[in-house]
Amino acid sequence: MAEPRHKQVTHLLIGGMSTAAVGVEEVFSWLSPWRRRSNNVAKNVWFIGGPDGEMVEIEKLLISLGEEVVNLGLGWGAKALDYLPQILAVMERGDTPVLIELDGLLVVNHHMDDSGREASILQVCAILGKEPTRWMQLVAANDVSGFFGLRDFGATPEDIERTMRFDREAQGFTLEMEAISAQAVADAEYIVDIDLTIVYLPFSKFAAAKAILWLSGHKNIVCIAADGEIEFQGDGAVAKAVAKEFASSNPWSGGSGLGHAGRPDAYVGGYANTEKLVEFVQAQLGSTFR
Repeated sequence: MAEPRHKQVTHLLIGGMSTAAVGVEEVFSWLSPWRRRSNNVAKNVWFIGGPDGEMVEIEKLLISLGEEVVNLGLGWGAKALDYLPQILAVMERGDTPVLIELDGLLVVNHHMDDSGREASILQVCAILGKEPTRWMQLVAANDVSGFFGLRDFGATPEDIERTMRFDREAQGFTLEMEAISAQAVADAEYIVDIDLTIVYLPFSKFAAAKAILWLSGHKNIVCIAADGEIEFQGDGAVAKAVAKEFASSNPWSGGSGLGHAGRPDAYVGGYANTEKLVEFVQAQLGSTFR
């Protein structure tokens, strides 16, 4: 007897495709046998991932176009499985769930194995057949490559500041957190010969500290939070090496430069042994700078 479709979906979200992102067309094809036959054209229903500037703009765009959006207000690391009842309900009525940056089943995404793809907001625009505005392009450039993406896009200094601040506000940064980040940067350890800055923060939100350092000309950054989260932002080859070396800690990674030596727009983070990870980064950068 064939396995019930809802169980197949659960398995898909937990395993199956959970270790690698799949394309929109592949997922739509997989879902099609369960769609009801109807004279009505099946519509997309969009499921929203963790909050940042890009996700805020994606949701705003979808709502402005009258698209159906499901947003449970989940944090970073949100999973498709968190939306399982809603996904099943959408499929049962014959419509198509489109999942945006949701771990487990990634339809619209540019992180982890999908690093190097265009920003999620641009993928959404392509699906909708809509030309992205300049603001959307700024948000996209910031999301995939941070300061460096904005710079290469040709953003003005005012655009860069406005876009990065918008992203931090969407992530929940407060004025107090901005001030704490600035002080943490002032107290940071800087290793000149490998251009590495090590910043210690009481919380696991690093965007403000990184923005200050980027605007000051720094490229390789390690941020360490009090709860044990650690992130390296910088050289793409080093970030890729870190992800491989500390694979057992299930790190997350991304950025257009991931895997590319000399590209400063890559990152890798997780909950690994702080001392060992910092030593590994220093050794990797040391061989790069020789």
